[in-house]
Amino acid sequence: MATKRFLFLFLIALLYTPVFILISFSQVNQRTIGRYEYAQFDGVWYTVVQGKRGDLVDLKHLLVRLKDKADIKTFDFNKIGLPKLKDVRGRFADGFYELEIPEGVDPFEVAYRLQNTGKFEEVLFNVFVEVDKFPNDPYYTDQWNLGKISISNAWDIETGSSNIIVAVIDVGADYNHEDLIANRWSSIGYDFLDNDPDPYPSDVATLVDEYKKSGSYQVMFDASGLSSGVYFYRLDASGKIVQRKMLLVK
Repeated sequence: MATKRFLFLFLIALLYTPVFILISFSQVNQRTIGRYEYAQFDGVWYTVVQGKRGDLVDLKHLLVRLKDKADIKTFDFNKIGLPKLKDVRGRFADGFYELEIPEGVDPFEVAYRLQNTGKFEEVLFNVFVEVDKFPNDPYYTDQWNLGKISISNAWDIETGSSNIIVAVIDVGADYNHEDLIANRWSSIGYDFLDNDPDPYPSDVATLVDEYKKSGSYQVMFDASGLSSGVYFYRLDASGKIVQRKMLLVK
């Protein structure tokens, strides 16, 4: 019996040894701060969501919110042995602050100390999120010019800022368009052709202004009184508006 038991234990050891080795090699460095989990894969830190690798972690910045949602300036970092952490963008999202961790300071040690004070409702690292570089605009593929200038590569770096004013010199703009109305400048612009502060294109002709059943129609457009140039034409049907440019050459 002793021999059989020895053989049995020896076989179990042989069976479990490879599994243990595989598990050891697959283990990663893990940290938990409050309810947030982080893990290091190939020397790079990521969030852990439901046991899976998530977003790339920014170890230079912590997002924090005090339980009473007070101003971060009221917190004394020196009392917990930390240097005063720089607030990089001010209060946002109902009491959150983004704090910069100085060079040479262990970011997880900073996070642990803040969490252990019991004064913070949230302590978590900021993350780098991969943004879809293609917009959800159904007409994006119709705009050949955007692909021509490789706009998607630019969107990987910057997607715009409300602090930058862009001037467009054109024959006019529909500033009430859904893509523009929320981003237009308060001064709108200027119409140098009509010499007025409204750059909205002036109507030169209305071809159809009545209800018509579904079907195919032809309408004559008399452009004899118009000069050569670029004009807009618009079709409004059942709430769907399509606007395009038209080049008139005489």
